[in-house]
Amino acid sequence: MHNAKIRIGKIHKTDRLLKPCDTFDINGPIQYFYEPIFEDINNNGKKELLLKYNVTVADGYIQVLDIFVPIVKNNYCYLSHKKSYYGRNGFAIFENGKIVVSHQTSKKGESVLGSSLQIEKIYSSNGELINERKKSNFLKSSNITILDPYKKAEETNNIKMYQAVLMVCIKGKDKSKNNCEELADTRGPYKTEDQCKDRILEISEDLPKYKPNFEARGYLCEEQLVKD
Repeated sequence: MHNAKIRIGKIHKTDRLLKPCDTFDINGPIQYFYEPIFEDINNNGKKELLLKYNVTVADGYIQVLDIFVPIVKNNYCYLSHKKSYYGRNGFAIFENGKIVVSHQTSKKGESVLGSSLQIEKIYSSNGELINERKKSNFLKSSNITILDPYKKAEETNNIKMYQAVLMVCIKGKDKSKNNCEELADTRGPYKTEDQCKDRILEISEDLPKYKPNFEARGYLCEEQLVKD
């Protein structure tokens, strides 16, 4: 599609859209447009409108996640654009209360299309960066189900558990790649998110013993699928 025309309004029982109360365009070229999602990402009683789509570029695609907020509670005829997230040859998704963005990156000497890594960034629902790390490029494997927004953990024989990760930074320094590092717990994963948070607190309290010049700046209870 050259672009997508978004029409907002009530749908008749025959699935026909009644007179739209708002219309706007999203420019492409658009390779794929996912089904819109209405989700209260801030737990404030207002459901945001999440629009996700892939835009074609010369060396692949960009996945875009646009977040719109109703000015009047649950009245989508009056929307304010909150923020957009971009994953180049990667993904931009809202999952488990957080926005996860991944984009392809190259090691020294690698071509763009031969990139072996992805940089994954995890944001809070308010847009604050929680965690950043490098991972293997999932596009180089046969398992690209991360791009499927309808995947469900219960469809597999795996159980969901939580791995504790603490971000620590040098005291008095900015929260940046050069000043911060991740401390991954070696005991987990844990069956519940509360157990994971308890472990995060324990690591934070022990931090002065092992890294007295560092302080905790963020944490992540990362979901993992473990075979049952």
